[in-house]
Amino acid sequence: MAAAEAQEAGVRYAFKYASRRDANEAGIIRALRIAGALVWQISAKDVPDLLVGFRGRWHLLEVKRPGEDLSPGQREFFLACEQATLPVQVVYSSEDALKAVGAVS
Repeated sequence: MAAAEAQEAGVRYAFKYASRRDANEAGIIRALRIAGALVWQISAKDVPDLLVGFRGRWHLLEVKRPGEDLSPGQREFFLACEQATLPVQVVYSSEDALKAVGAVS
């Protein structure tokens, strides 16, 4: 999707946004990398925390602490992804993340 098309679709780009990282994120990244995944941290407002490449597929993962909810902007992003049939998931633990990318069943 080109930037102009994304703006028309209501997708906002804010890649200079500095965010705090969830405490469980480091362990999740470590587990994904041990499983052979490529992992990049994303710091953009309302965009998931991790871009994960695994077995020829890309995954967007939003890391949350147990009991934590998506922000309104994150819910909007997830809805846009769902409508475009793009994979995006919330994960709370290393096990969740490994299941999300298909490293374990």
